[in-house]
Amino acid sequence: MKPFVARAALYWGLFASAVGTSVQRPALPPLPLAAHEGFLVVKENEAFFAPALELGTIRAGDAGDELDCDYLTLVEQATEQARRLGANVLQIYEHRHPVLWGNNCHHIQAKALRVIDLTPYEKEILWHPERHLRQVDFKAHTVGRPFDAATSSFLRYRYFNRAREGVALVRIENVFDCHRSYFKDVYNAAYILAHEQAHFDISEIHARRLARALQQQVSNLEQLDSKQEPLYEQTVTELRAMQELFDHDVHLSGHAHQAWQAIIARQLSALEPYASKTVRVKTRGAT
Repeated sequence: MKPFVARAALYWGLFASAVGTSVQRPALPPLPLAAHEGFLVVKENEAFFAPALELGTIRAGDAGDELDCDYLTLVEQATEQARRLGANVLQIYEHRHPVLWGNNCHHIQAKALRVIDLTPYEKEILWHPERHLRQVDFKAHTVGRPFDAATSSFLRYRYFNRAREGVALVRIENVFDCHRSYFKDVYNAAYILAHEQAHFDISEIHARRLARALQQQVSNLEQLDSKQEPLYEQTVTELRAMQELFDHDVHLSGHAHQAWQAIIARQLSALEPYASKTVRVKTRGAT
């Protein structure tokens, strides 16, 4: 299946008035990267000059049967290998495309790198229960901006082939866009940050709802082709409505924020069975 990425940008702001060149090497080899730690993929046409410790070279491509070797799947496999090495950057330096009369696989070669602090280089952050937003994650300029802080996030989904298993994985991601989100220097930064985290958490609720809808209504490629876009658009519409209601209630009363945090926590807990946000869709032997 041809890889596909869908996204819809969401942007939420808050007024404060609404509520009262050397490489540093680790002393020991780094442990495998924890699930909540950030990771950066540098594509072959992108520059990356950060001081880093090189942990190894990773090659991914044809295993002999030309299965599961589309570009996105290979990057995913290489990322998993790099994380096991303790790397937080995958720098792809070679990408060979399939040839018309020959091998149908992509091939990539990459370096697994470890930088001391990934924060200056992160462009986006994937939602994780142990990775809360920090003020330094908001990297857009603040001059002339109307709010004290604003979060830009989006939902996207991608396909990953698993031809050996006869399935494709649909993986939904809830993404914080660092360079479209901003945070001014305000006196009540802790409260503002909690408010922006709540917006990101509301997006996570709807990412899981989309995973639930796909799991319940889609079992093969034909159903996926016909239902993916309507389900996605419906989810985004409901997400926007909940974000706006959250802001409306908090602007009316600062006490509403605590109540909303409880609502968000309950809904995330109820949707825990869909926390992986991954749906398996049959690609063969399905009717």
